[in-house]
Amino acid sequence: MHRTILALLFILHTLMLTAQDSLDVKAPKKPSNFALGVGVSYSIMGFESRPYFIDSTGKVGQSEIINSAGFSASAGYMFKISNRFMIRPSIEAHMMPAKISYDTEIDHKTTSRVYPISLEFPIATVFNLTSKSNSPTAQLAIRPAYAPESYSDKRPLIDPFNLNLDLGIGLPIKVRKASMRTELYYSHGFFDLIGDDPDDYKTRSVKHLTRSFVGIRFYFS
Repeated sequence: MHRTILALLFILHTLMLTAQDSLDVKAPKKPSNFALGVGVSYSIMGFESRPYFIDSTGKVGQSEIINSAGFSASAGYMFKISNRFMIRPSIEAHMMPAKISYDTEIDHKTTSRVYPISLEFPIATVFNLTSKSNSPTAQLAIRPAYAPESYSDKRPLIDPFNLNLDLGIGLPIKVRKASMRTELYYSHGFFDLIGDDPDDYKTRSVKHLTRSFVGIRFYFS
C-alpha cells in the first residue's frame, strides 16, 4: 500500500514538473513583417539630343550622358497574401546623381544633374518560386518617384514626377537570428523627363531623357 502511494506521488510530481517545463517554453518567435533596406544602384539614362548649336569651327555640338552609381535606403512592410505570394509597399530615399552634358550656346557646354536625390514609393509583389521557407523569389513592382526641385539644377527643365517598373529576383538568407533578403533588380523608366520651355533656347539641344537603373538591395527583418 505504501509503495503504491509513493509511486503515485512520484508520478504526480513528475507530471507537475513536466507541465511546468512546458509552460516555461517560449513560443518560437515569428519573423517580423517590417523590414529596413539598403542598396546600391547604377543609372542607365535614355537620352536624345538635337543639333541646335554649331561651334566656331562649323561642327555641330555633341551632347552626352554621364551615368552614375547611387545609394538607397528604404523601409517596407510585407503583407502575406498566401504561403507563396506577398505584397510589399515601401518608401525609399535614392541618391544617384546622373548627369547630362549639352550645348547651351556656341562653344559652351553645361553639365546638369538629373534626379540627384529622389523619394520613391515602390509597391512590389513578391512570389516564392517554391514552397520552401528559403525559396528564391521573383518581384514585380510599380515605382512612383518624386525628385524635389530644390536639389535639381535649373536647366534643363525636368519633370519632378516619374514612374518606373521594377523586375527582380531575390534570395532569403538567415544571418544568426535575423533574416536578410538579397534582391537584384532592373528598374525601367517610362516618362520623358524633359519639360518644354519654349522661352529657354539654352535647353533646345536636349530632346528626350528617361531614367532607368539596375541595383542590388538588402532587406533586414
